[in-house]
Amino acid sequence: MSTLDEALRAIRRVDAFAARPTLAAQLDARAKVIATLAVIIAAASFPPHALGALLPLLLFPAFLLAAADVPLNWLLGRLLFALPFAFFVGVLNPWLESATFSTPWGTVMSSGWLTFASILLRFAIAVSSVLLLLAGTGMVAVAHALSRLGLPQVFANQLLFLYRYVFVIAEELARSVRAYRLRAPNTGHTLPVRAYRLLLQGVLSRALERALRVHQAMLARGFDGTLHIAARSSWQWRDSAFVLFWPAYALLVRLTDIPLALGRLLTGA
Repeated sequence: MSTLDEALRAIRRVDAFAARPTLAAQLDARAKVIATLAVIIAAASFPPHALGALLPLLLFPAFLLAAADVPLNWLLGRLLFALPFAFFVGVLNPWLESATFSTPWGTVMSSGWLTFASILLRFAIAVSSVLLLLAGTGMVAVAHALSRLGLPQVFANQLLFLYRYVFVIAEELARSVRAYRLRAPNTGHTLPVRAYRLLLQGVLSRALERALRVHQAMLARGFDGTLHIAARSSWQWRDSAFVLFWPAYALLVRLTDIPLALGRLLTGA
């Protein structure tokens, strides 16, 4: 199996996770979307050098990980795949910031290291929360929940179609790469540079044609621009408890440095 096929298989596992009867699947998608947005907004609102105060927000993705029954290695693999984006955002901060701070070991370091670590921690909280939201809900249910929460229908549709179109392009690319290697078995696993231009042209052309056929099929089946799902969840008391607890918890973490408060309580300071 090629690397691209493995990547597609890993992405498809999101829908497989969401289809299982887990605790996360029993919650209303709107409640999970609201709680996830609250946690992400709280993480983004911290000062640049905040690090320890952010740690309690990791409880939310940890809860979703257990509630959705998602393997930890799958989540870590997706985080490592997206890690370079956050890494290159803050990797220069230790050299760009002139302020310093003293470590508990008596050394002096640039405060940019705190900013860099804070960026990586915010990335881990936000990306893991979104990934686990999708794994415990499904992309169709998330798009439908966003629409019911007030997002214009056209944007909800674009979000869902963009997710589906990723599979269309990736499948065409995997098919083209497989065909090229069958016709040129001596080229190895790495394609020559001259082949990429023609390969991408063919892939995008066939993917566009396939997308047009899919759209025509949707219109033939009565698609009118409105999302429809087979089973609509009804709001239960547990959804109210979920949507009240996690935003309140995120607000508490934002307003109170919980690790510092616990440290003072335990040491009597």
